Amino acid sequence: MPIHESFYNRWRESAMDSAQFREQLIGRMTPERLRILWQGQPLKNPSITTLEGNQITILHPGFNHPDQNQLLRRAVLRMDGETLSGADIMLDPEGGCWHGQRRDLDSAYAKVKLLVTWEGKPYAPGHPPCFRMADHYLDRDGTTLQENSLWIPPLEPSVLPKTCRAPMQTLLEQGLRQLSREASLSRLWRLTAILEDRMDRAGGQSTLWHHLFCSMGYRHNQWPMYHLSQHLEALTQGMQGKKDPAHDQLLAMQARLLGCGGFLEEPVESFPTTNQDYLARLQKVWQVDKAKLHEASMPAAIWYNQGIRPSNHPQRRLATLAHWLLGPSLDQAVVGWFEGTQDADQARHTLHQLLSGGIDPFWEIHWTLHGRPLKNAKALIGRMRINELALSTLLPWLMAHYSQQEDLSAQQKVEDLYLQWPSFEDHALLEQARRRLLGSDHHHWIQTATDQIGLIQILQDFCSKSDHDCDQCLFQACSEMARLKQIWGCAGTGLNG
Repeated sequence: MPIHESFYNRWRESAMDSAQFREQLIGRMTPERLRILWQGQPLKNPSITTLEGNQITILHPGFNHPDQNQLLRRAVLRMDGETLSGADIMLDPEGGCWHGQRRDLDSAYAKVKLLVTWEGKPYAPGHPPCFRMADHYLDRDGTTLQENSLWIPPLEPSVLPKTCRAPMQTLLEQGLRQLSREASLSRLWRLTAILEDRMDRAGGQSTLWHHLFCSMGYRHNQWPMYHLSQHLEALTQGMQGKKDPAHDQLLAMQARLLGCGGFLEEPVESFPTTNQDYLARLQKVWQVDKAKLHEASMPAAIWYNQGIRPSNHPQRRLATLAHWLLGPSLDQAVVGWFEGTQDADQARHTLHQLLSGGIDPFWEIHWTLHGRPLKNAKALIGRMRINELALSTLLPWLMAHYSQQEDLSAQQKVEDLYLQWPSFEDHALLEQARRRLLGSDHHHWIQTATDQIGLIQILQDFCSKSDHDCDQCLFQACSEMARLKQIWGCAGTGLNG
């Protein structure tokens, strides 16, 4: 399926070509590009073999280090049957840095458990195991294969230029809205292409569950959620059609998900007294299923819980997913929801009904397993999060679904619904996008969620690939061309002319 053609896309492709050309001038492989490839490796193949013959399963590729661009921290690996939690990964594109730069004597590298190189040769003795990525990305004649299209690296504010020249500040409101919406549509169609590619290999239902799990991981917990999505067949085995009461089925599914997430390893006595009965029942069920779900299990250290809202805690997300897994076929339910909607307001209301989950005596009044009971019951998933799921997962999946069926009218309806979806709550990254691109917090022109998504997508597509002075940013020229089109009277018919 071709990417939706637009004025914005043409400039984005030019920026991508410019960034790749700069990388070729610098050298064949940079630490930044190697990091993106490594962090996407679990999607390409989570099971790897080092140059020394170690068998490794990547449970989490690690987070960016705030001070060392060659280090990734808090990775979780299963190496030769042993689970390594909180490991550091060192990125060494050319190879030879471990001994050549005396990393073996540097205390900052004491926790390194794996070296990742591009085409480096085996190291001398006395170093951590080494994985050579070129073996997975080059064919026999040395031609670079297509990089993993399933991995879209998240936007890291730390890599953005320190200052910005506010390239959109001269645009009129109509031009601002048009350009941001084209950026948002560009994102929609790229997500659609990714999902459609996966549908061709794994089917529509599996693709929806995979993407839904990852989206429920939000920003920092996508990888453990992805790992669980790879074991859905084992997690749901024997659950469908079970004769147990619905409440017992829910307890069993939550026990499997929370147990595989590493949350049921503590003794019951370590939890608040009011929660111990629920924990005891969870652990009783988990002890029965634990052995057969060994491959799906992870240590609790794999989850990143710092700075997240209680409502976004992974324990609560897993409890919510248990409700969805026990419900009717989700792909059919999503299609039925979409085909029964007439406008965005109705779609939001009915989607909340679809995803709100059933009765859950424990999670309605607890944020986490360790949390004290809440005074008032809370929905398992809030309206704001449901809106995000609609825009990041459900609508792109529907677009891919109807693209496979070559149903153009349904695709147009998906796009219209995407463009009409009401705006969501403001947040720090969105405020930063406005200040960088507009030179102020001016946002009265923002009417829909796509206006907001478009601004963030511009940061992703252009700002994250520029230098720290914006000298190599092509979005300045893109915005200036949009302004000239307004002057020439083209704004009324869009920016595609």
